[in-house]
Amino acid sequence: MWECFGAERRVDTSRLVGRVQVREGATLSLLNLTGPHAADAGTTKQLTNTPNPRDSQEWSRYFYEHREIYEEIDGLLFESAWCGGLNVALYERARPKLESFGIGSLALSSPLLYGEVVTIAAKAGWSIAMATL
Repeated sequence: MWECFGAERRVDTSRLVGRVQVREGATLSLLNLTGPHAADAGTTKQLTNTPNPRDSQEWSRYFYEHREIYEEIDGLLFESAWCGGLNVALYERARPKLESFGIGSLALSSPLLYGEVVTIAAKAGWSIAMATL
């Protein structure tokens, strides 16, 4: 939701999202890049706050490709650069461990999500884009 519209600092509520959860009995292996744990991964927590997303994407690719160092991680746990809190970025290799509930079938304007979207956007100082017809 945020990365696609970060330069404009607005949320497009017509964007479709979905919900996933970890399958029963499965465990995700996440590389923790929060606080002091980032040093354990050989970086700093500021990595996820870089103004150039290509920098953090390159690091993510490094973590993904170097299984001899980081094992086979399913994704990353990191602090939000926009509004605090924790984010999880999952690699495609996590897919077998997840159950999907209609990915791409629920708009951010849905009554199930809209209140939370508005709260998060307000906390980050973002606007809500008006739908175009």
